[in-house]
Amino acid sequence: GNVLALMQDNLKRLLAYSSIAHMGYLLIALLAVAHLQDSHFAIETALVYLAAYVLMTLTAFGVITVLSNASVGDDAQTSEQYRGLFWRRPLPAVCLAVALLSLMGLPLTLGFIGKFYLFAAGLQGGMWVLLWGLIIGSAISVYYYIRVIYVMSLPEQEEIYPHPRISLPDLSLVTLLAAAVVVIGVYPTPFIDVVRQLIEGFVQ
Repeated sequence: GNVLALMQDNLKRLLAYSSIAHMGYLLIALLAVAHLQDSHFAIETALVYLAAYVLMTLTAFGVITVLSNASVGDDAQTSEQYRGLFWRRPLPAVCLAVALLSLMGLPLTLGFIGKFYLFAAGLQGGMWVLLWGLIIGSAISVYYYIRVIYVMSLPEQEEIYPHPRISLPDLSLVTLLAAAVVVIGVYPTPFIDVVRQLIEGFVQ
């Protein structure tokens, strides 16, 4: 998934191939359920990572959808259409950057919490090969996530795409999602407590 994502200029396809990689990472948690004597932590890891992935992906695709609906140019798919987005529409650009950095696993984001859980579960289960796969895959993903952020930061050579007209409710929604990615990443305790309560209720 990461290797295929490297070759993509279409942002939707890039995120789709990235999803394959993230589902592969999730297998560490699922296999940990069979390897660990106490499966509660493995289940907690799977739920934390899955919830984190859903929130990060909703944020990224939310920005793409909002920009596409605002007619940023040909459905806002290719990376070139995001060139200079930080200068044209800074708030959606920041929201997309937050989602991409979180998918990368940057500290102080929800994605870091998810990957930290995966590492802990993999270490407890002694799944060294899979952990190396996670490390190498994450290193590869840094390039294509950063590439999109870099393109958004470039100045436009000419006014190719107009400033998108984004409705306030749409902008508020993606901003709220991006804020949740950061806030939960900085202070994950309430989020983790909710996950643990869900597990306890399910087990009972």
